[in-house]
Amino acid sequence: MAQLRIRLSVGILAFTIGLLCHLGRVSLRQRSSPSQGGIERTERISNTFVWTGNFNFSKMRADYLRASDGAYVQFGCHVRSSDEVALRFVRGDRAAGVLKTSMVLSDEGTKLGERVVWESSDKSEAQVEWSEGSRWFYISGRSLRDVLSFEQSRVWTTQSCWDLSFLDAPPPNKRLERTRR
Repeated sequence: MAQLRIRLSVGILAFTIGLLCHLGRVSLRQRSSPSQGGIERTERISNTFVWTGNFNFSKMRADYLRASDGAYVQFGCHVRSSDEVALRFVRGDRAAGVLKTSMVLSDEGTKLGERVVWESSDKSEAQVEWSEGSRWFYISGRSLRDVLSFEQSRVWTTQSCWDLSFLDAPPPNKRLERTRR
């Protein structure tokens, strides 16, 4: 029994000394490492966005959050009455701030629509919009990095599109007739 106590005490002592040596080495390395000196660290950004459960019915878009850094984006998909109407939404009227315009192609190389990336002049808002036939997609957020990260995450592919084609239809030319009682 005495030998067991001695062996156990020696084992605990050896473990404690080893742990203290390791911590001392780590501390010494941190103190003696050269400063970053203006070199920016590039952090790996998570693409893990989750739906917050919030849906803006007035604009028909869903809110998403990336918990790792609190990035907040909004996504919407609308079915419009025609390809041309969807393209009109994508092209919009914002000549200023457009960073990139490109074609959206099918796997076979057929043109499906267009894609526009834009950012506000003060970089406080960014948006990606694209069309695929009569569907108009958009992602908006506080930074271009967040918007593009959400787009690449492909979380939005699980969302369905709202059919708003009835809003694009021309008003009927029928007059309302009074009914007599």
